[in-house]
Amino acid sequence: MVVVRNRLNQRLIVNLIGGKNIDLLAKSKAEFSGEESLSPHLQTLIAKGDISVVETIEEQVEEIQLTRKKGKSKKSTK
Repeated sequence: MVVVRNRLNQRLIVNLIGGKNIDLLAKSKAEFSGEESLSPHLQTLIAKGDISVVETIEEQVEEIQLTRKKGKSKKSTK
């Protein structure tokens, strides 16, 4: 999964593979699956800078795991 953010001050409609659309409000975020993120329209919007990739779900999971490990190590040292 990929999290993207609309950088414009206006709504964007992103055309995805298979005829599906996602309506992104101004400055809002949305999640796309790996397959959906391969959409040519989405890739064009990213290349133009209208949409930015904020993070992937894998990065979020890694961050959560690191936070939990730090929390456990602090508790065990007390």
